Amino acid sequence: MEGSDGSLFKHSFDEIEKIKSLDVIKEEEKEAKLAENAKKKELAEQAKPDQQLSATTSSGSTPVASSEKSPSTTPVTPSQPQQTEVVGYAQVLNSAFAEDYQDKSVVIEAVYLQSGFWKGYHIPKFIKKSKYYVFQCVQPETGSSVNATNKPTSGEIFVIDKSLSSEVINLKPGEKVKFKGHTKVENSSSGGGQMEIYFVVEEVVK
Repeated sequence: MEGSDGSLFKHSFDEIEKIKSLDVIKEEEKEAKLAENAKKKELAEQAKPDQQLSATTSSGSTPVASSEKSPSTTPVTPSQPQQTEVVGYAQVLNSAFAEDYQDKSVVIEAVYLQSGFWKGYHIPKFIKKSKYYVFQCVQPETGSSVNATNKPTSGEIFVIDKSLSSEVINLKPGEKVKFKGHTKVENSSSGGGQMEIYFVVEEVVK
């Protein structure tokens, strides 16, 4: 009986020791697994900078942040050339308004009458001292019936620089033409506060 009990006890003790050994082995395997996972994670973290460097190298350039602002690309609208005002013949060469156009270029429409001054006309000093070609014109309303045989005896005095005179020398009586220019106002040689009004042509507009 006693031998049987001793044998049983020994068997139980061996089983307990065996179980403890198995637990130790499992714990060691668990720790080894955790260590392995930790190592893999560490290697993965170390590989990330190498992958980024490789990607940058393959692209051929490294993006660089710039604090400089790009220049403005607002389109510039070209300025339009200023148009010369068109004014009626009768207004520009009227004694009430002529002085307003001495320093202002305007465009007027006129009817060519003839070249030169009319007979007995007192030639002003500014024309004597300048190289002007002189001719006469009348306003369009008066000149509608002007021709070589039917024309007024005189018109308003127009002057143009001789270098531009070729544009008016061949005009025919009654021919309409547009001139760009300004007025020149002189005191009349006859006195009495009278005004002599001239139109100084700067350009033949046609």
